[in-house]
Amino acid sequence: MWKDLLTSEASIAVVVFVLGILYKFIEKSKTAKKWRLDKAYSFVAAGVEQTYKDYVRNIKAAKADGKLTDDERREARERAKEYAIAYAKEDGFDLLKTISKDILPLLIEKFVSKAKSGVVKNLPPVLSEVWRSGYAQVMPELEATDSVLTTNIKDGN
Repeated sequence: MWKDLLTSEASIAVVVFVLGILYKFIEKSKTAKKWRLDKAYSFVAAGVEQTYKDYVRNIKAAKADGKLTDDERREARERAKEYAIAYAKEDGFDLLKTISKDILPLLIEKFVSKAKSGVVKNLPPVLSEVWRSGYAQVMPELEATDSVLTTNIKDGN
């Protein structure tokens, strides 16, 4: 009886159907995580850009050597974090549910260092669709960070 049930076409069809649904669910989950990371990156990039426009550029212009002090750099990083979180909140996105509070400063530092080195020039307007969809083409080394960030993604966002 069990042998007939397990080898019947209907049983095989049910197993294939269930495996197909499971595969689609896993792929959709991966896509959702990638989308959340892309969106989080866009908010961080926007925070860094806005901090430069509102704070860093003015300080650099006012100084002969054009350099920030350690305290000013810390303040700039904090402002970038606050801007990123605020932009995300305006969009109904909880940034700290996608990127942990410990990873966020590292990601801000990554964006800042790439902007300083000239890899990122003329960041697009804040939260533009181009930036949201294209960070990997501009900054491919961020993809290496995905594995670290992905471990900090919390399900349910």
